[in-house]
Amino acid sequence: GGHARVVLDALLQLERFAVVGILDRDRARRQVVGVLDGDEPRREEMLYGVLLLGGDERLAELRSMATHVIVAVGSIGAPTHRVEIYRRSRELGFEAAVVVHPAASVSANAQLGRGTFVGPAAVVNAGARIGENAIINSGAIVEHDCALGDHVHVAPRAVLGGGVRIGARAHVGIGAVVRESLQIGEDAIVGAGAVVIRDVGAGMVVAGVPARPLR
Repeated sequence: GGHARVVLDALLQLERFAVVGILDRDRARRQVVGVLDGDEPRREEMLYGVLLLGGDERLAELRSMATHVIVAVGSIGAPTHRVEIYRRSRELGFEAAVVVHPAASVSANAQLGRGTFVGPAAVVNAGARIGENAIINSGAIVEHDCALGDHVHVAPRAVLGGGVRIGARAHVGIGAVVRESLQIGEDAIVGAGAVVIRDVGAGMVVAGVPARPLR
């Protein structure tokens, strides 16, 4: 999907990895006949010159061809499929690549967990700690001393003030702002454009200015 295009674009610019191929469970987006058997791929079997190798079910057989994986499944709300693929890839023995777009700014004194992607124009400042398989999307700002759990998604242009704590699998929507030192609980969702001035409990959905619970 769209997020995968951004991740692949970053990988190709970084030139740190030789990209073996892409897996996509959406059959409408790929043609896979013979690709793994050495046949010449047709144009529609490639994205930016990289092979589309088939669906998620082929992950295990690719272990002999690749050492690293990056889960390029985007998430709006609960990242169920993203978490599932990440866990399966780790169980199969893949290393989880950390991919930082060359146009991002990540402090040398920040920590990025395995499998995390940091998009173009994003900022991760000193003392920030990001968990595994997280997305810090295009133009997002994670200020100093923030702590984000595994599988968190900070959407484009969202801003986290200093010292914000976010639990695993939470989602902070496009353009949302979270005031410094607040806590966002596990599996919580902050709606697009929200301004959060109070803690958000686990599993809550909040939206608006100021943000108020929707459920």
